[in-house]
Amino acid sequence: MAYDTKLNTEEETQYQKYAQSLGDKGNTIDYDLRGYWKNIARVHPKESPTATNDKHFPDTYKKPNHPGFSTESIYATGGDKAWAGSWGGASGDDYQPSKLRRIMQGPKDEKRMNAMTKLKMELSNK
Repeated sequence: MAYDTKLNTEEETQYQKYAQSLGDKGNTIDYDLRGYWKNIARVHPKESPTATNDKHFPDTYKKPNHPGFSTESIYATGGDKAWAGSWGGASGDDYQPSKLRRIMQGPKDEKRMNAMTKLKMELSNK
């Protein structure tokens, strides 16, 4: 399965400008940034993360190799669904990895993911 949204030539040119504007946030290794751009960022640009704001990309386009891959991703289907964790806890900000991910990666990764999520939430509330 391909985890990158296909764009036509004109869209790809526009996307490249967007991706460059993100700086370090322009990760495509574990996030389908093209899909995000095509379906969300170009439609609602003011609501999107930029290189200078603390907005977070939604889980919608996380690929199965993303440490926070969840059931909210469009790629959480078929065999990849076994890798998808979920968000929970009192605030909904605690990532609960899937059973398969816990077995393969261990509890250290779960603690690291929850710590990173909490830090991002704290920074975005400032």
